[in-house]
Amino acid sequence: MNEPENRREFFRVQDSVALQYETVSGKLSGEDPHALLPDDFRTLRELQRIAQESRQLLRQIGDQDRMLAEYLRMQEARFDILTRAFAGSTPELEYMPRRLVTLSEGGIEFDDNRALPPDQVILLRLLLFPEQTPLALYGRVVHVESGESPGHYRLGV
Repeated sequence: MNEPENRREFFRVQDSVALQYETVSGKLSGEDPHALLPDDFRTLRELQRIAQESRQLLRQIGDQDRMLAEYLRMQEARFDILTRAFAGSTPELEYMPRRLVTLSEGGIEFDDNRALPPDQVILLRLLLFPEQTPLALYGRVVHVESGESPGHYRLGV
């Protein structure tokens, strides 16, 4: 394998994620994809955003007061447990099908039972584990290949 091929493989990650998608018209693809999310998905997204912002502040506090920082870390751990419990008990999130996907800088690839046409715009809803990180984004189908069994396809988005 030559150097460029090695680099392409290096930046690919295979993982199991919760994934749903739906086709959308080209007109809708200009809108904020998060506006089309269920309320529970948006709540989880907001909890993750707050946790991410607080980690930077926690590092700064740790430089000044280690005991206070340790206490706040324990509180953050409690909130993380509650966030995972929330995600696991929410019907919209609990029943999202888990799939093995390949993630790369250029997109995502996954198996499905539908062969979508190239250039079809889709709204993807992803839940990344173990942090329960929700993502909502638009993608465009760039390739469709026959899967390993009849009626299954490999979609590159």
